Amino acid sequence: MKSKAALCSGLVSALALDLCAVAASAPAQAEQTVTVQLEVRNCSSCYIEAGTADMSYPYEAHWSQYVRLRSGKATLTIPTWVTSMQIDLVAKKKGKHDYSAGSARSLLVFKYLGEAEGLPISPRRARTSQAGFICIAPTQGLVVKANTKLVKAKKYKGWRRDPLFQKYEVMFWASPTLSGIPAYHSDGPATAERGIIGAQNTICGAKY
Repeated sequence: MKSKAALCSGLVSALALDLCAVAASAPAQAEQTVTVQLEVRNCSSCYIEAGTADMSYPYEAHWSQYVRLRSGKATLTIPTWVTSMQIDLVAKKKGKHDYSAGSARSLLVFKYLGEAEGLPISPRRARTSQAGFICIAPTQGLVVKANTKLVKAKKYKGWRRDPLFQKYEVMFWASPTLSGIPAYHSDGPATAERGIIGAQNTICGAKY
């Protein structure tokens, strides 16, 4: 007759084998994603970052993807839990300063205030816009076509002594326009400075 210790040891070993068998037979759950195509004119090899910040209670989750455009194109692979994202222009060239809107990054403006969805927007029209939506809900098959334009930065008192001042800024806007949505801390469009909207952090995502 086996001792109690031997019986217990046998049961533990059998249980461990069963658990290993279950783990081996259960395939890993792949994260569900959607793909969004990005096509940017006048920025053939720019560096782009897309991201979201979900600050809703009781958890907080962040997602971002950093890509380099190839001939102005890139594919974003986005988790399905992302309901609002932004697209930042990091730099026109590798190694360049990542500030393209004063002391911030230029955000892609999906739709300027007052513009109808689906219409092309010229640089002059974008330049006169004073507000716009810089967040969008990613959906499978979405194609974002955008323009960039290098413009002279607006000077201000003390600009010569400001180490972050750059002579040029980058306008970054969708054309044709898309269905933009507000940032998570706002219920309306963001203020634009001569068509440019910049931010130093992620402002698209779920509300607090």
